[in-house]
Amino acid sequence: MKFRYIRSIHAHPITRPRSNVLTTSRANRVATSRAYSSSSPRSPSIQDWIGALTNLPPKYDYDTLDPERLSQLRRVLPTRQSGEYLEDLREGTEVDPASHWVLFRPKPMLRDLGLDGTSTEYNAPSPYTRRMWAGGSIEWSASNCPLRVGERVTQIVNVPKVEYKKDMIFVNQQLRIYPGTVSQDCQNQGDSWSIREIRTHVFRKESPMSTTPLKPNDIGPEKALGETLSELDNPDISFTYTPTSPLLFLYSALTHNPHKVHYDHPWTTTKEGHPRPLVHGPLTATLLIELANLNRPSPGKKLREFRYRATSPMVIDDPIQLVGRYTKDQQGVDLWAVQSGKVGMKASAHYH
Repeated sequence: MKFRYIRSIHAHPITRPRSNVLTTSRANRVATSRAYSSSSPRSPSIQDWIGALTNLPPKYDYDTLDPERLSQLRRVLPTRQSGEYLEDLREGTEVDPASHWVLFRPKPMLRDLGLDGTSTEYNAPSPYTRRMWAGGSIEWSASNCPLRVGERVTQIVNVPKVEYKKDMIFVNQQLRIYPGTVSQDCQNQGDSWSIREIRTHVFRKESPMSTTPLKPNDIGPEKALGETLSELDNPDISFTYTPTSPLLFLYSALTHNPHKVHYDHPWTTTKEGHPRPLVHGPLTATLLIELANLNRPSPGKKLREFRYRATSPMVIDDPIQLVGRYTKDQQGVDLWAVQSGKVGMKASAHYH
């Protein structure tokens, strides 16, 4: 399918012109020989790191679905800026999809942050220090109770796979969120999860100043998407906003994300090679989820699955167009985030 630039799009308020696997982690540790591809780096230190990371036991984290934090996320999102002031969510309210990204925040000591400001817990070792959120998938359980404001929740994280491709390292985290407090002594949580997710970060070698920026569409494990769109001149749903430095600051604060590419202009331009600070990958994914969730084909449907992949960095102060087209059976929607004619993120959502 060939693409070309969207010449016009219905902007600002979310519009709807038409009426119309993940697998749970294994109890046994993942064998190192299956954790990376045949093109694995020859460096023993990198191979040792891959083996150590994929053989770590699952990590248990606990949090509370805090009404203030979840409400502040709503107040920050561009998709929620029309209408009256948003008061704090009441306890017992079902949480919005993608709200879990403001939970289970990293807890590093300041001294332990990387030179780029990132939490290094799952980071690749030097010289693979340039990090970007590459994509992933989220699944919401249709059979288990949804998460509700005020509840205690448990997150279990492991790293089932690390891939080495084209001199880049892809770290795939698997995360599962359960209602309540899950004991680490319990080895089998079964299918009681509410959310499960695959989260992929890509790491590239550090490079001299003012070099070519890291572009996921150039280095991802899948083929790159086209940069322009022809079929979406008349999308089913759309929303346009302009990312600003206050938006990125607030989202960084909510997610406890000190990555310099989101706020440090000199670092972003001289060290990473980008013209301006970058929009967070999960923020763009959240807004695409918002577009799909607030424009469900029918009121009774709920999001079941969301898959996404970053394809090009997006920066502050230039408009971003979020567009979607429903599938023929109305059971899903294909989604794009576009800035200056380039696709910054491609996604798909499915309902149940």
